[in-house]
Amino acid sequence: MTDDALFIYDWLKQQMGKSLPLYIWGHSLGTGVGTNLVKRLCDRGSPPDALVLESPFTNIREEAKSHPFSMVYRFLPGFDWFFLDSISANNICFTSDENVNHISCPVLILHAEDDPVVPFHLGKKLYHLASQSKSLSGHKVQFVSFPSSLAYKHKFIYRSPELPNILRDFLGAAHPVTA
Repeated sequence: MTDDALFIYDWLKQQMGKSLPLYIWGHSLGTGVGTNLVKRLCDRGSPPDALVLESPFTNIREEAKSHPFSMVYRFLPGFDWFFLDSISANNICFTSDENVNHISCPVLILHAEDDPVVPFHLGKKLYHLASQSKSLSGHKVQFVSFPSSLAYKHKFIYRSPELPNILRDFLGAAHPVTA
């Protein structure tokens, strides 16, 4: 998936030229793909203009252990070996908690407190790791939480009437428009 995302990114950059900003936005599992992609872009010296992570997790192992589908299995003997180790053995690597140490562009994290799929505490933990990352020093790292009372859960943050202002404020600060 990361290779596909890189191909699309390179194609878009070629089509758009350098005059327009290009942002990466990942949601849920897409945040793992997004941080993998942005790490690779930063490693080659061409970071995107910003990264937006909606309902992110720290790494795929922590997410799988916290996912509602694993609830009935996680306390069984061998859960880690059977489920979590098989993820690693198949080279499924979505390690956003490690990737943030290689990212050098502004990062915005959006998470609903009532998210039943990716626990809120994983998004908050990722924010704390990102805000302490040396590679992100000098870049804006922002966390926006949405209270449970709004019932945005895992996939309805887009309904927030504040979202356009949040994005405008964040992206405007990341790349101010000059007259």
